[in-house]
Amino acid sequence: MLHEAMAGVAGGVVAEGLLYGVDSYKVIMQAGHARSGKARPSIALSSLFRGMGPMLLTGAGPTFGIFFGLYEPLKRWGVTAVPEGYGVAACTAASVVAGAVSSVCSVPSDVVKKQLFLGGGSGGGEVGINVGASGAGSGSTPTSHTSRTVVGVVRDIMKRHGPRGFFLGTSANLVKDLPFAALKMTLYETATSLYLRMQGEVEARQLTPPEAALVGFASGSATGIITCPLDVVNTRIKSGELREFTLLRAHNEVVRRDGATALFRGVAPRTFILGVGSTIFWAVYNKTRTSLDAYTHRTPD
Repeated sequence: MLHEAMAGVAGGVVAEGLLYGVDSYKVIMQAGHARSGKARPSIALSSLFRGMGPMLLTGAGPTFGIFFGLYEPLKRWGVTAVPEGYGVAACTAASVVAGAVSSVCSVPSDVVKKQLFLGGGSGGGEVGINVGASGAGSGSTPTSHTSRTVVGVVRDIMKRHGPRGFFLGTSANLVKDLPFAALKMTLYETATSLYLRMQGEVEARQLTPPEAALVGFASGSATGIITCPLDVVNTRIKSGELREFTLLRAHNEVVRRDGATALFRGVAPRTFILGVGSTIFWAVYNKTRTSLDAYTHRTPD
């Protein structure tokens, strides 16, 4: 369990860190500023990396560590507990359980990041991304948010909502993350089995880093496209724009305001993030796990 958790932290921090700017851009594109003929915001490249250190330390690292620290042991137990031929179902069940725990733990950092870039109903200073109030959910004058800092956002959330504010959109996060985790891991495990069969290998084994990267890219890209609508609604809720809506009502409100195509806003960067991110993650994850296993079981001189 410890090795899997450590490998998850390593893979998550590296993948999320390398693609942090792209994810920030995706968050901005998913906001509600582009409706009704409004122009897209101007984006300063340097602003896309604000808060990266704290977000990786409090978000990506713990989230991936918790997920894989739970997923791998549950998967191993499930595969041995179910009848032969139902291994994929055991993997899906394990991913749902691990996904539920890691999803709840990831909410505070995700809320902070969304509000760091989009604001949460209060103004900021001079910035490179200017989001109209119709996208931030208050007032009628355009409000700037890119000068906000992580500390400033945390204080603002505490002042306006108290500790509960850090769990804004938890239900939306779960509804997004559970099918996401189940789909991504099921696709990954299925693609892994198919790959090994194509190689003429009957026994399951851990993929090499290059093999894991290839399989991860395919499964990650497909997952990114399929789950994009849930991600868009999740972003709108956590930014504060639709915080008073339930998930279903928020979905309908996005369609009413911006049309059905808005549910796939940011699909290109999201697919890129999950495709390339999965490639990076699985390569680092498998390399780290293999190294840790080898270190633990090495023979003393």
